[in-house]
Amino acid sequence: MDNELSYIKWLKSYKEGHKKFNYYLLGVSLAALSLSVQAFESQPQNSSDFLMIIVWILLLLSVLCGFYRLEKIVLAELIEVDILEEIEVNKRNASSKPVDSKYKVLDKIDKKMITTYQIQKWSLLLALVVFVVYKSIPIILTIVK
Repeated sequence: MDNELSYIKWLKSYKEGHKKFNYYLLGVSLAALSLSVQAFESQPQNSSDFLMIIVWILLLLSVLCGFYRLEKIVLAELIEVDILEEIEVNKRNASSKPVDSKYKVLDKIDKKMITTYQIQKWSLLLALVVFVVYKSIPIILTIVK
């Protein structure tokens, strides 16, 4: 019984940390997008403005993936609760109704969340790299001249 309680405590702690990380990653993406749009000043002779548009697209992709993941996390938690309730009912009634279909749905959601996390992470990192390149082009051109 003591191991079961520590497992449940660990699982709750893990889920809370996971939620905080998801909100943090979404917040960083959203803040970077809004700050870059707000601080953008187009220069007539700067031909690298297209890089900033690429940064915005990548950051927007990261934000949209973050919102999608949050939606899927809530859906997965609802399905997990439904599975646990069904298992409890099966224990009380001494029956063994299958809950395999719900596990399959949960697996599909998990795969989608993993894929969107990879998209969110890499689009954010790529946006930061492209932004550094965008900011360094004037410096490089000054050095070359």
